[in-house]
Amino acid sequence: MYHTKTFFLLIFLAQSLIFSTSAWAEQQNCTIEQRLCVIKSMEAEAALIDNTAWRDQTYREIAKTLAFEGKTDDAIALIDKIETPDTKAMTIQ
Repeated sequence: MYHTKTFFLLIFLAQSLIFSTSAWAEQQNCTIEQRLCVIKSMEAEAALIDNTAWRDQTYREIAKTLAFEGKTDDAIALIDKIETPDTKAMTIQ
């Protein structure tokens, strides 16, 4: 039951982040099709998350996305921003 609640919370947070990121991206004159611009805006928004676990999980997802985009150096740079050791280890994997 706990995992289901956590899953739905993460989905909600991701959707919230995407919608707020879209608005931020529009303010920064980048379109949703400009993936790297949007990813960078998500990184800026992630820094504003107060809950350490949620912020770290968001950084982990951004790092995975950057790695998928071929931006390995940028993904590796995010690892230093992750505070939770387990999340940091999962990101490295």
